[in-house]
Amino acid sequence: MTRFRDFLDDKAHDFPEHQRPAVAGSPATPSHDPATGLAHILVAVLVGTTAGLGSALVSVNTAQLQQVLGLSVEQAAWLTTSHVMTAVSANLLLIKIRQQYGLRRFALTSLSLYAALALAHLLVSDHGTALLLRAASGFVSVALIPLCIFHMMQAFPERWRLRGLVLGIGVTQCAIPLARLLSPSLLASQGWRSLFLLEAGLALLSLAAVGLLRLPPAERARVLRPLDLLTFVLMGGGLASVAAMLGLGRWEGWLQAPWIIVSLIFAIAALLTAGAIEIRRTTPLLNLRWLGHGDVARFAVAVFLARIVLAEQDVGLGCGAVAWRHDG
Repeated sequence: MTRFRDFLDDKAHDFPEHQRPAVAGSPATPSHDPATGLAHILVAVLVGTTAGLGSALVSVNTAQLQQVLGLSVEQAAWLTTSHVMTAVSANLLLIKIRQQYGLRRFALTSLSLYAALALAHLLVSDHGTALLLRAASGFVSVALIPLCIFHMMQAFPERWRLRGLVLGIGVTQCAIPLARLLSPSLLASQGWRSLFLLEAGLALLSLAAVGLLRLPPAERARVLRPLDLLTFVLMGGGLASVAAMLGLGRWEGWLQAPWIIVSLIFAIAALLTAGAIEIRRTTPLLNLRWLGHGDVARFAVAVFLARIVLAEQDVGLGCGAVAWRHDG
């Protein structure tokens, strides 16, 4: 029991002031020898690929899953939308959980849950349970992204640490092209089950790698408050409603499906209520005062518009192809 507890807990170490983490929940940043730095890079690539590939494999192969599982277009669209609905707000709560319970426990628990959820997909045959699993996977997968970034940043000296941050974020963005490259071979081997077997295998490999290569210890702090749950439910519910509208609106009709209008009203009410609560708190779940600064607000709007354009690129390509055939 003591060995198991030692495996889960961070090892205590007194780092110099300049190597200590800037905030609770983030690892210290000591210098590493080249071999250890390379190991951190490999673990970062593995964890980052695991974080994004599960969702990418489903989104790239939606048409195949629809045909094999006998789903309608709307039902197939829910597979990817349910993943996004939980992922979009997960970090609001996961950051504080990591800060309070420790980085290593957070990492090992997240990877274990992610692997278990991927394996559970192999046992599911009905659409409703599949949606629940995709939603749970979306929530847990967000926890893997900071692990990728932390490991990548460990590989660089202090003056280049921001480059590690950029590379860590870049690794997680390679999932879609990698999924397109791997999907034909996976589907040819064991069909759609191969997609989730690969997802589970990567999660188990990531769990082993993170367990063997420890991140430097992170400081812990008691940051969770009872009101956090209420604001998370309101913010998470509002953002999930927005994600559902954006994901299903083009298939069910923006003004034809009554649930879209209801979801919009609920999202506005929930987000405004959560904002009114958070802006008055001394330890908010989301720092709205910082987000309200002009530069941050403009950046957020630009990113949001870019995501909408990227989400519709497949439709644009399809329309372009149809127009080209017609003109030809």
